Parts: sequence; structure tokens; C-alpha cells
Amino acid sequence: MQFFFFCRLNNKMSKKLTYSDAFLRYGFVNLPSDGEDRPQCIVCHKVLTNESVKPSKLSAHLQKCHPNLQNEDQAYFQRRAVALKNIQFGSSGIQAQKLQAAVEASYFVAYKVAEQQKCHTIAENLIMPCAYEMVSKVCGEDQASVISLSNNTIRRLVDDMASDILSQVTTEIKESSYSKFSLQFDESCDVASCAVLLGFVRYVHQDKIKEEFLLCEDLLTTTKGEDIFNIINSFFTTNGLDWNSVQQVSVDGAPSMMGRNRGLRGLIQAVNPEISVDHCIIHRYSLGSKSLPGNLKLVFEDVLKIVNFIKSRDVNSRIFRELCKEMREQYQVLLYHTDVRWLSRGKVVRRVIELRTALQEFLKQEESPFATKFTDKEWLARLCYLADIFAELNSDNLQLQGQNTTVIDAHHTVTAFLGKLRLWIRRLEKGVIAQFPTLDQFVEENSYDTGSLLQTINKEMSDHLKGLETSMQHYFPDSDLKTASLQWIIHPFSVPDEAIHDDDFAAKEEWITMRANEALNVKFQNQNADSFWISQLADSPTLSKRALKLLVSFSTTYLCGKGFSTVLGMKTKKRTRLNVANDARLALSTTKPRIPKLASSMQLHPSH
Repeated sequence: MQFFFFCRLNNKMSKKLTYSDAFLRYGFVNLPSDGEDRPQCIVCHKVLTNESVKPSKLSAHLQKCHPNLQNEDQAYFQRRAVALKNIQFGSSGIQAQKLQAAVEASYFVAYKVAEQQKCHTIAENLIMPCAYEMVSKVCGEDQASVISLSNNTIRRLVDDMASDILSQVTTEIKESSYSKFSLQFDESCDVASCAVLLGFVRYVHQDKIKEEFLLCEDLLTTTKGEDIFNIINSFFTTNGLDWNSVQQVSVDGAPSMMGRNRGLRGLIQAVNPEISVDHCIIHRYSLGSKSLPGNLKLVFEDVLKIVNFIKSRDVNSRIFRELCKEMREQYQVLLYHTDVRWLSRGKVVRRVIELRTALQEFLKQEESPFATKFTDKEWLARLCYLADIFAELNSDNLQLQGQNTTVIDAHHTVTAFLGKLRLWIRRLEKGVIAQFPTLDQFVEENSYDTGSLLQTINKEMSDHLKGLETSMQHYFPDSDLKTASLQWIIHPFSVPDEAIHDDDFAAKEEWITMRANEALNVKFQNQNADSFWISQLADSPTLSKRALKLLVSFSTTYLCGKGFSTVLGMKTKKRTRLNVANDARLALSTTKPRIPKLASSMQLHPSH
């Protein structure tokens, strides 16, 4: 009997009241929410609960809050109801604003998903549930709402934002105050063995030089120069770019890129012979520093064999790691050597030097013949020399990397390294090894006879340095490194008057006029060279264009290399079918999508 009464009571409590159009006479319209009718006052816009859907309560609200409207006719309340609906669902209404905010939120989430190189389904499967729970717990469940974050929605929004960014970039290129721009291209394979072409552009935008992502396209069949050129040319045609506006292109040294006839270089120069197609300076630097003579090469090969002996077997790696912990070494693992990575050699050798005590102990325990290498003073001395010279090469390589590196900066780095090589050779001839700190410390710690050391490995080190100098001069001829004549670009007010010594009358006249202007000198002190020469395009066009030709040019393909790392992060083994072009644009572009504009252009679909 008690159970029956409870059921009757529960059914009564769960019954929901229904709105009637007749309630408009009391100044209320229906605003459904969570599957139940809720009356909303057309005057003060207050929303009451479902329990208030009764004539007595609605009439009481009208008498108490709006007594002056009790005698109004039905037509008045109908006009107010129409006005309220316009407020809710009009283009500037409350409901429209909520829908607009929801669309912008969807765009923002999609942008962050692509920017962080995440799978599109993470928005619906992780971000949306977490965001809903956080808002519900902190602000209350009535404040939480669900926005569209399905896989298809994220894909569509990513495509919209990528198109918007590309539109902004191409517009900036076309409207640039300096009509020329430079490009860099590189091609590589992803985890699905698909060939991908990446391109970046550098151009003048407002008062600065801007580097921006340009394209990411799949090479569906072969990767010949003609295939690469056709993709780039098609991109130019589609986006209204002109080859006559290109001043320089930076590529790697592959035949498909640098070939004079059927390579990208030859095909580009067939369209516009004025375009300079240059081999990436970092690639040239790496090629020039690659060779090792005789015993030094054998030492490096021994290092690789030792590393592979430990790293190739999991049990060896675990035992070595625990041994390093017991000996309180700073590191517990060795590094694999990868020939295509510019800094790999130096890092591998440096790690072996730092863990040489643990390595010797481990190799002794394993009865490996390599254990004797760590008691061989000459072998260790050569290893220390390699660690020092590789460290110097890596340091210069890092200086060549990075964004906004100009041709002048890169050539300064190479010229300085060549100068240091000549200095080191002269010091070695005098028996001085202080320029190699690891080797110098090893000699001092082991009380090793310096004279004996120099007799044994001095010639090897000297031959290596001379070989480096010869190789570098092969990849960087003197004609490429005449940076002294370009100092006027970086220091226009501190170089001699003869810095501009050609027969160009306009350039010489602008040079004299500019240097006589003290206000410009003060202005230059508060600006970088890029901004200064851009600001002088109107007053000194000849000089400015000559300076910007070098400042806008790419010296490396570093941005492409960095871009490939991003693409590999996106296209994992579980996402091999992903077309990364638009996701890559959002992840690699410095230009941000205009989310409010994109959201406002979408047609809103309010509930009816």
C-alpha cells in the first residue's frame, strides 16, 4: 500500500505543465528548455520555471511587475511577442550572439587541434567532454552547452581557416611595398613513403621582412624537377602569383633541384632568367665538413661500433643504464648516429667522451675487444680532438639555422670559420692545442707528454684542418664570401664613403644624401636594418632595393627542414591517409586565421 502511494506521488511530481497560446494575454510566450515549457515575460524577458505555467502565477507576475499593462489588448502583447522573437533570433539578437559564439568556439578548438598537430577526433572524444564537465562543475550545468566538434566539423573548419590564411598571405605578397619575394623548397618522404613538397616565402610586409609558409603538396608519382616545377607553377597560377616577382629561390643540392637543364633550377630560370637559384648554405656547410682522414675516420668508426654494440641489444642497454646510475654519471644512455642529421656526429662523440669511464667498465664486463680502446692514449686523444672540432662545427651550424637568417649573416659565419681554421693550423705548427679544450684537458689530466702527442697526431689534426679549409673553399668560393663590400647594408652610417663605389649615379647620389642626414642616423640606431631600408624605399629607392634584394633572399632551407618535422608529427602510422596540407598551414603559419570573420560568414541555424 505504501509502495503504491509512492508511485502515485512520483508520477504526480514528474508531470510537466504545458504552455498554451492563451497565456499571451498575461504577457508570456513559451521558451522551451531541456524538454519542458518555460514561460518568458515579453516585457522584462524574465524566464520562469515550468511550475509557473499556470494562469494564476502568470497573472500575478503581470499585476506585480507590470501593473500599467493589465488593461492592454491582445494586439499589444502580440507586437511585444514579435519584438522579443526578433531580439532572440535576429542577426544581432541574443540567440544569434550565442550561436555566433558557439561557432567561434568551434573554430578556436579546430585551430588549436591543428596547431598542436593532434588527431581531429580528439576534439569530440576528449576536449568537448572535459570542457562540458569543467563548466558544469564550476559554473553550473545550466551554463554548459555543447558545441559542434565532430571529426567532419573539425576537418571543414581547418580547411576554412587554411584558405583564409592563404588568402591573407597572397594578398600581403601582392600588396608589398617591395615587389620582389624569395622562396625556399625542399622535398622529403613521410611515414607512408609519400613524397611531400614544402615551400616557404619571404617578403616585405608593412615595416618588416616576413617569413611565411607557402605550400605543402604531395608528389604522387616521381620527384623529378619537372614534377616539382609543375606543382609550384600550378600553385602560382591558382593564387595569382607572378614568376617575374620572384628574385631568389633556395633549395638543397639534389639533381632534381639544382639541375641546370631538367632540374627545378633550370626550369625556373627558363621562365625567368633573372631568378637566382641557390644551394642551401647549411647543406653546403655540412658537405664541406663531412670528410675525415685516416686514423680519425677509424676512431669515429670505432665509436659507432661501440654505440651500436650497446644500443642494438635491449639487455645491453638496460645493463649499461643501471651501471651509469651506480657510477652517478650525468647521462644513462648513448645516442645513435644518423648521417642525415647535421648535429649527430658531434652529439654522439660528446656523449661517448662524457661516459667513457662507464663504457670502459661495461666493455670489460662484456669482454669486448673495444675495452682496450679506452686505455689507448692516442685513440682517446684523437677522440677528444673529434669532440672539439665537431662541437665547433655544430656551433656554427646552429648559427646558420633559425628564422630570419640573411645571406649576409650566413656568409659572416662561414668566413669566420675559415679564418679560425687558418689560425688553428698556425697554432698547431707551434705545438699549441689550447684551441681544443677537451684535448687540452685530457693531456693535462693524464700528464701525457705534449711533445710525444704532437709527434703522433699533430700531422693528422693539421691535415684534417687543411682538408676542411680546402673543402669549405670548394663549396664557398671567394666570390660567394665577399661580405666586406656588403657592410654598408648593416652599418650604413659607419662605413667609409667609398662603400658605394660603382658607377651608378643614382645610387651614389642617394648614398651621399642619406649619410648627410643626421636624423636618419638617429632613426637607424632605433631600428634594425630590415625596417630601416624598408622605410627608405620612397626616398632612396635604388639603395633600398639593392639592400632588400639581399635581406629578403633566403640563405638556407631551414624552414623546410623544420616543417618536415611538423609534418612527421602529424602524419603518424595511425594517420597515414591524412592530407596534411591544411593542417600544416595552421601549424606552420605565423599568420592567424580571422576567426570572427569566418564565423560571421557562416549561416546560423537556430532551433525552431
